[in-house]
Amino acid sequence: MKRTILNLLSILFFINYSFSQDIINNDLLNQVTNQQLISSTKSNINNIKGSPYINQKFLPVTIDKLSGKNLSARYNAFNDEIEIKKGSSNINYVLNKKSKFSKIQFISSKVSYEAHHYIENNKNKHGYLAQLNPTGNYLLLKKQHITFIEAKPSKTGYDKETPAQFKKTKDKYFIKISDDKIIELQKNKKDFAKLFPKHEKEILSYIKKQNINIKKEIDLIKLVKYINTL
Repeated sequence: MKRTILNLLSILFFINYSFSQDIINNDLLNQVTNQQLISSTKSNINNIKGSPYINQKFLPVTIDKLSGKNLSARYNAFNDEIEIKKGSSNINYVLNKKSKFSKIQFISSKVSYEAHHYIENNKNKHGYLAQLNPTGNYLLLKKQHITFIEAKPSKTGYDKETPAQFKKTKDKYFIKISDDKIIELQKNKKDFAKLFPKHEKEILSYIKKQNINIKKEIDLIKLVKYINTL
């Protein structure tokens, strides 16, 4: 029980820490206003298995509305935050999702993140979605989730306790039809094709001919790329 309480305190501290990090303005890091600087070393999640980050390390990025070089970032999927820093600095910043930043693109993977309004599980949400196709009228977007599972103490004293952990859950996929319309993709082929009524028959034919599995990301990318040619 004591260890469970400590684990819960650790995760609560981490959450509070993360939300109190810097929120970046449109100027470069050394011109930030109304912020406090908090070192990344202050978070204490050493006793929790797994990671709240999609990429644990800071990786090189480009951010259109932030000038300057040597920017790196990582995506905290648990808190749905993009943390960035400049050069070898130990100071982390958090982008404000309410600001109209352009895409945050990870240079090595070419994957971009952008904050959107979207509907998930019949709820209106605002958060980061990863863009999987670089261009086109229709954009394939992915929501990455990491959840926190509380520690489970030993019930008998003989069985092992389960430590607290961050766990990545299944990604969810969305299609951006227009600037104000982002729809969660259907897993049924026919329902998917109905999202594009003018090209429903062509899409179903392509899915059949190319043996597309719309539950696989690589096939979804291929399918959306085709839809953008119609």
